[in-house]
Amino acid sequence: MQKDWLEDLVVRETMKLIQDDAVIDKIVQLVMDVQNQENTTMPLLEKQLREVNKKLDNLMKAIEDGLYTRTTKERLEALEIQKDELTAKIADEKLKKPSFNEDFIRFWLMKFRKFDISQKKQRKALIEIFVNAIFLYDDRMLITFNYKDGTQTVRFEDTLTADCGEKSLRLRSNESPSGAFLFAHSVVRK
Repeated sequence: MQKDWLEDLVVRETMKLIQDDAVIDKIVQLVMDVQNQENTTMPLLEKQLREVNKKLDNLMKAIEDGLYTRTTKERLEALEIQKDELTAKIADEKLKKPSFNEDFIRFWLMKFRKFDISQKKQRKALIEIFVNAIFLYDDRMLITFNYKDGTQTVRFEDTLTADCGEKSLRLRSNESPSGAFLFAHSVVRK
C-alpha cells in the first residue's frame, strides 16, 4: 500500500469528520466531559496544605509562648519547605488543566474546516493534532483519533471492540484508556 494513498485517505476522512456538525458536537461534549472529570490530586494537595498551615500556626503559637528550641526551629523550617512544595504542586496542577468553554472548543475545531489539505504543512498539522493511530486490515482501515492532551497510542487490542461497519463512528471517553475515539472506515482494496 502506498504511503501517499494512505495519507490522502486519512486526511480526507479526518476532514469529513470535521465537516460533520454532529461529530463536532460529540467531540465538544467529550472534551467537556474530560475537563469536568474530577481532579483527585488537587483536593488532596489542598488538604495537605491546610494541614501544614495548621501545624505552622500551632508551632508559631508555641514559639510566641516562649517554646523555642533547636527542634522547633528545625520543624518550622521543614514545614515551611513542605508548604512551599505543596504550593508549587498546586500551581502546577492548575496549569496542567486549563479549562475551555464549549464555544471556544467548537470555534477551535471549526477553524480546521478551512484547512487547505493540498498544503503539506496543513496536512501535517491535521494528522498530528487529530490522528492517534491507523490499523490496516485486508478489507478495511481503522483510524483512531485523539481527544485529550497526553494521549497514548491506541493498542491493537483496544481496536478489536470498535464497530467496523461502513463509516461508523464511535466516540468513547470512559471506555478507551488511551484517550482516543474510534472511527472505522471500510476500505475496499482493488
